[in-house]
Parts: sequence; structure tokens; C-alpha cells
Amino acid sequence: DGRALPFWSKYPTYNQSPPKKEALICPLIRNFPWQELSEYHIGLLENVMGYSEQTWNMFLNSKEDKSFSELTNDEQNAMIELGYMEETWDCCINHYTAWTYEEISDFGKEIEDHLFEISLKVLGWNERNWGNTSTSSSDGTVDIPKSEEKSWKELNLLEKGAAEYLCYTQSLWDEEALIST
Repeated sequence: DGRALPFWSKYPTYNQSPPKKEALICPLIRNFPWQELSEYHIGLLENVMGYSEQTWNMFLNSKEDKSFSELTNDEQNAMIELGYMEETWDCCINHYTAWTYEEISDFGKEIEDHLFEISLKVLGWNERNWGNTSTSSSDGTVDIPKSEEKSWKELNLLEKGAAEYLCYTQSLWDEEALIST
């Protein structure tokens, strides 16, 4: 019919199982090294999102720590241009780390999907330690789940399934730098 395909269609996607009844499609553009992105995408990422080659390839942009709703309108629109909507940003980029445990629990109940909260529990997260980034709590005990210290290969099958449910892949879990091939 003469209409152009969305420009992100040149980038493949992968199916993940998010806290929705249907499968979520994660745009793979976030897994492409900076050098392999188009000039248009680089301009968008630099000028609107504040990425540089290093922060993109090393997953170091603090905006990835925010939920989609915490991004500015310009940032949201830039990510929509790259194929990310609220659901795909929060799962595929942020992995729900910007959400409170209560929000996670309520969301799972709202959509009648208990695997969402179960996935967090399998990985060792609970209401007490969710969002804690220090290695010890106020009483001196280690509060970070053991899964956080494991590489993908060290995760058991249940932990890998839980991580995948939260839109992690092996390279995302292991925080592997993006390298041009």
C-alpha cells in the first residue's frame, strides 16, 4: 500500500514472557553495539537520551534505572521511535527495578499473573530487600539475593526461567559490553 515500515523493523525482536497474559516483544536495538546503529538512532540517543558510545555499549546510562513513566515526554517519544512502549521499556530495559515491591505485587494481582511476583521470589527478592543496592542491611546481614552474584551460567534452570520472565537474556544478566562484530 506504499506505506514505509517503521524504521525499527530492520532490527529483530525477541519474545519474552512479561507480566501480561500475552507475549511481550522486546526490540533488540538495545543489544546492538553503538557502531552498528544508524546515524538517526545515534542522534536520537545522544541528543534526547544522553547516551554516548561508552554508556550505550556498557549499559551505563542512568535513564535505564527509571520506569518509562519517569522519563520526560521527549525521552518517552524517543524510545517510542526506537520501538519501546511503557510495557517494553519497563520489562526489557528497566526490568521493573524502578517499581516498588508493592507496585509489582499489585500489578501482578491486577492482571491475574502471579508468575511476576514468583519470579522475583525465585531470584531471592522480597518486600524487605527489593530495591536495596547495598551489600548489607542495617543489622549487618547480607541483604542482596545470591542470584545477583551469579553469572547466567551459574543460575539454575528455575532462576534462568525467572530472569527470562523479567526480560533478561544471558548478555543482559551478565552485563556484557556490546561489541561490534
